[in-house]
Amino acid sequence: DVKINIIENLDQVVMTEHQLDELITIATDSIGVVNCFTFKQKKSKAYNRLKKGKVDIVEFAKLSDVHFRKWVIKRFREAGKKLDEQALKFFIDFSMYSDRNQQISLYHMENEIKKIASMEQEMISAEDLRKVMIMPLQMNLFSLTDHLASGDLKSCYEKLNDLMAKGHSEYELMPLLTKSYHNMLLGKVLSQKGYSNDVIKDVLGFK
Repeated sequence: DVKINIIENLDQVVMTEHQLDELITIATDSIGVVNCFTFKQKKSKAYNRLKKGKVDIVEFAKLSDVHFRKWVIKRFREAGKKLDEQALKFFIDFSMYSDRNQQISLYHMENEIKKIASMEQEMISAEDLRKVMIMPLQMNLFSLTDHLASGDLKSCYEKLNDLMAKGHSEYELMPLLTKSYHNMLLGKVLSQKGYSNDVIKDVLGFK
């Protein structure tokens, strides 16, 4: 059996030179163990030290806009579905795959396409997509909320403008944002009162 160790966001961990040297030794000399390290930023001390230490580095990058478009067309064709130009543009824009600040992968897109392909009609319209593509909106509302909470008004307005440009109105977004802030405040209050995470999730309706 092979054991896999995963350390996420290693660049966010403060480490001494000695600790980094030990990490490189572990990464290169371990037998029967696969050590995986992830980074948020390539321009970090830890990333550069591992790279200089001859540690194998695999970079997972998003497809370019052109290649993502071709990939989407191919996947829908393989699923026996067709998108007109308007629907294709809607899918690409609404998925927000090309937004580098979003953790949306081809795996997420594959599942999204499978869900859409389960519809009976062969030709999929933009209106059909609007009815079923709800996850990206939820993810971007979380991002918008984070920007507000951190005081990053510039990113907040950019995200809000992006969502409205994609067809979401302020009448749709405000109730969702209000509910999100209500849950955040309620979760904080319950936590301060000593309630467990399981109880808080149950109160907020999270599974």
